Amino acid sequence: MSRSTAPGPTPARSTSASRAADPSGSRSLSRRAGASGSAARTQAPRPVALRRRALSLWGAFVLLLALGPVPAVAAPTESVSIVRIWPGYRTAESFKTVGELFDGGEREGGRIVRRTQPAAREGFYFLTRLKLAQPLPGSEVRLEWVLPASANVVMHRFALDLPSGEPVLHLGITGADWPGGVSRPVAWRLSVRDADTGRILAQSQSSLWTAP
Repeated sequence: MSRSTAPGPTPARSTSASRAADPSGSRSLSRRAGASGSAARTQAPRPVALRRRALSLWGAFVLLLALGPVPAVAAPTESVSIVRIWPGYRTAESFKTVGELFDGGEREGGRIVRRTQPAAREGFYFLTRLKLAQPLPGSEVRLEWVLPASANVVMHRFALDLPSGEPVLHLGITGADWPGGVSRPVAWRLSVRDADTGRILAQSQSSLWTAP
């Protein structure tokens, strides 16, 4: 009798053999793994860089606040503000009205005129427009100035009952307080204050007032 030998199972390939048979697959896997690793390495520092940038911006902001200019003009309150000031020289004749021809007295005509020397009209005036939400009785308008021939600060207080709305003030440096002619003050400051406490309600000044 002849023996018949049944074919045995086909042996499985070894791991090394499979790698040798498909080298491109292993290379693609390694390339994908390397690419993902490099992407992880490049993306990882982004949060650190963002934090460093935020810290640098914050440091610049703090430095700007520290070196920024301090406002020299007091901010107006909600009820009082200075709209505008027109400083300039005025002659005595510019204040004359038709009413003076009858009684010789000065007519303000709705204007609020105050002078450092009430009997003298000629001088340097500060035409000042205010804005008040409500009347301000018993207030004080303080005018300070420096003349060209002196380095001293001269001050005058005007006691006023200010009405609400937008009153216009004619505040003049006249008489012995003014040297005459059309010369101008070197620097000046005008403020509206509470007469009782001296608290500044609104303030404006020339550019040279705060100069060194």
